[in-house]
Amino acid sequence: MKKIIVFMPAYNAEKTIVSVLNRFPKSAIKRISETLILDNDSHDRTYGKVMEYKKRKKIKNITILKNRKNLGYGGSKKKAFRYAIDRGYDIFVMVHSDGQYPPEKIADMVRPIEEGKADLVIGSRVNAIKGGMKLWKVFGNRALTMLENIVFGLNLHELHSGYKAYNVHALEKIPIDALDNDHIISSQTIALFKLKKFKIKEILIPTYYSKEITECSFNTSLKYGIDVIKLVMLYILYKMGLNLDKKLFA
Repeated sequence: MKKIIVFMPAYNAEKTIVSVLNRFPKSAIKRISETLILDNDSHDRTYGKVMEYKKRKKIKNITILKNRKNLGYGGSKKKAFRYAIDRGYDIFVMVHSDGQYPPEKIADMVRPIEEGKADLVIGSRVNAIKGGMKLWKVFGNRALTMLENIVFGLNLHELHSGYKAYNVHALEKIPIDALDNDHIISSQTIALFKLKKFKIKEILIPTYYSKEITECSFNTSLKYGIDVIKLVMLYILYKMGLNLDKKLFA
């Protein structure tokens, strides 16, 4: 049986993280070997809330670590990747602690990897406008997804969801230390998995935004969009034989 680790990045998530943990299906909980929560230098009681929850529920396989400084979205994800690799896990699932992505779908996320049909599974959001995603973000998401689908040779509904499951043995084969500390890490892993000819699949999930969701600002989203375009150009040049980022495309 595959060893599964669930990673929950957490930043100022005291209002939502316990409710997300409570939504984990009992069937999924039985399959999860460890839930790793990385508190990314929160300024609220995120760490304390999780510790209280762990003690109250008497759950031994929840590990919460607090970063001494904010490592960025990608920095925390890299730390979690290393944690999973070093401890011999088989499947890594990332569930945000703000409730944006449904933990009820964990079993669906890991199944393609368990069955050998995928090395990376993306929880692609559908009905984005109905789910509360801002119109400008919907258009940006679709435009970037279309661009990446063409360049990476994919045909997926969305490539920018934070809900992802990875084959840890595939993660071992990419240069994790070369990945970015910002949100572009998500697209970088997709690009590298395609170059390695790893299998990428998706499952469809509902879009859900509320006032508790940690939503990226317009400026952050704009930077992310520019970073995606830069990555796509680097990918195209690499395929043409010109490697301008020898650390990433090692």
